[in-house]
Amino acid sequence: IKLSNFPSLESVIENFVKIRFSSWEAQPFTRTFYIDNIYFYHSDTSEPSEPKEAAPNPIHYADGVISLFSDSYITVQGVDLKQNWDNQTQVSFGSIERNSYLKYEKLGNQPILWNGELNASGMEYLHFDIWTESNDWTGVSLTHWPGDGSNIVESYSLSKIETHQWNSIN
Repeated sequence: IKLSNFPSLESVIENFVKIRFSSWEAQPFTRTFYIDNIYFYHSDTSEPSEPKEAAPNPIHYADGVISLFSDSYITVQGVDLKQNWDNQTQVSFGSIERNSYLKYEKLGNQPILWNGELNASGMEYLHFDIWTESNDWTGVSLTHWPGDGSNIVESYSLSKIETHQWNSIN
C-alpha cells in the first residue's frame, strides 16, 4: 500500500506507533486471517543479477525494509504482535514449510504496537501477505499517537482479496 494513501499522516511519518488490522464491517470476531511479512519498504534499492531467495519469500532487499514480522528480514525490537484490545481476537503463531505466520482468529480490532516511535520517513510502501477463507476483509490503519490527544488515524480499505491463497498487499 503506497504510504501516500494515508495523506494526513504525511507530516508525522517518522512517528508511527501502530498498525491496526480490523474486520469491523464484516461480522467482527467471526473471521480468521493469517498474516505474514509485515514491513515498510522503499523502491529505490538496486537489483541483484541473480535470484536471492526462492518464491514466495519477499522480493525487497533488506537494506530497504523496516520489518515488523517476517522470517526473511530482521524485525525491529520491541514489536508487540499480541495486544488484545477487543478481548475477542485470538492471536497465535504457526509455521508452514519453516516459514512463520501470525494468525488472528475471530479478528475484531487488532493492533501491532512497538516500543517508542517508528521512523518510516524513508519508506514508500506498507507490505503484508494475507491469507483468508473469506473475502470480506475491511482494511488496515496507520496511527500517529503522540499521547497528547492529537492522534491521527488513516485507514485504507482493501478490496478484491482472493480467498484460500496468499495475497501480497503493496
